[in-house]
Amino acid sequence: MNRQRARLVPYLAVYGTLRRRSQWAQGYLIASSLKFCGHGLMRGCPLAHRGYPAVLEQPGLVRVEIFLVLRESVWSELDRYEGFDPKIGKNSLFVRKAVALIRPQTYAWAYFLGQEIPRGQPIEMV
Repeated sequence: MNRQRARLVPYLAVYGTLRRRSQWAQGYLIASSLKFCGHGLMRGCPLAHRGYPAVLEQPGLVRVEIFLVLRESVWSELDRYEGFDPKIGKNSLFVRKAVALIRPQTYAWAYFLGQEIPRGQPIEMV
């Protein structure tokens, strides 16, 4: 997906600490800027990275919660929380990418473990 089209993607797909059950722990700005839309599936290989969930861009399936982003300003907070810095890209702890979801058939932003980060242990998340 090109950058211009990716900027129009209004959804976020989450699989870990940004899910509804723990979202308010991230603060009011994040929790109030996202509206839950439902559950879905995305491609990826789930793993545990130093005690927290991560996903690699590899074959596999991951259950996600899908949120509509209500305020564009939340992206800077989400990126900070996930350790994503667009200036260093794949060297970030996590990398945010717009991806095609399997279900529902739409595009959403998701965070993947950075390519240069040492890998944890694969886990079952589907």
